[in-house]
Amino acid sequence: TIDDASLRIKEVKDRIHLIVAEMVEAVSAELTFLGKSNCFELFGLDFLVDPSWNVWLLEANAEPDLGKVGNHLQYVIDNILEDTVEVGFGQ
Repeated sequence: TIDDASLRIKEVKDRIHLIVAEMVEAVSAELTFLGKSNCFELFGLDFLVDPSWNVWLLEANAEPDLGKVGNHLQYVIDNILEDTVEVGFGQ
């Protein structure tokens, strides 16, 4: 049902948020970037959701390659960049 799907999606998003928080905490002593006004960092994180709805972090990239998605997924990159500008600059 729609309600079941919505619950599964929420669970996946919650798990992704937890994994990202754990990842940042695990490497926080290694992070050397300095926050600067009007600047931001964009990281690429690849996740897999398996048939049992388990969420797996596959890799983290400090410099994601946004040009290799192909035309069929270009809208995903467009949305990421638009959301980044909105969050970063309050547009």
